[in-house]
Amino acid sequence: EQGAAVLVEGYMDVIAAHQAGFANVVSAMGTALSEQQLRLLKRYAPSVVLALDPDVAGDRATLRSLSVARETLDRESVPAFNPRGLLRNEGHLQLDIRVVTLPAGMDPDELIAADPEHWRALTSDAQPIVDYVMDRFTVGRDLADSKTKAEIIDDIMPIIADVSHPAERADYQQKLARLLRVDERVIESGRGRSRSGSARPARAA
Repeated sequence: EQGAAVLVEGYMDVIAAHQAGFANVVSAMGTALSEQQLRLLKRYAPSVVLALDPDVAGDRATLRSLSVARETLDRESVPAFNPRGLLRNEGHLQLDIRVVTLPAGMDPDELIAADPEHWRALTSDAQPIVDYVMDRFTVGRDLADSKTKAEIIDDIMPIIADVSHPAERADYQQKLARLLRVDERVIESGRGRSRSGSARPARAA
């Protein structure tokens, strides 16, 4: 009914959410989201909001979930022209994945018990997965270092390439170019490598 499934880690989070009236909260019963679970969620909601615990394990689980989605979910085939004018097909994820960043030290059940309206606001305004990945892959890194810039482009561009709408993809490419202070053509060349399959999979994922 709400068009989104909010995914948490454990059953205590689910129980607390349902007791507070948030009936669209489900759990993967741990941090290992599987292909079968993602396909099941997709049958009932076009959007999945990841609200995993705010710790290192939760961050890794979020990135693993994205990796599973990129590898296994059905993709639509979109005809497009490459820079040389040759027709090719692009595949894009058919699921809107967003991420909730919880307050430090508070699991979902604790936040819901303390401030259910804050929980409602966080899940309603969850961060798009590309923005989340940009934040996580750049925090604490030397963005003035050329090698670091190259690694970040290779890690993030395959994810940007999965964004369905070309205007949204272009916007993310511009945002990444501004963040790294590089020419946007460098970012576009990274997208070309991601389509050819030569880019490394995201290390954190």
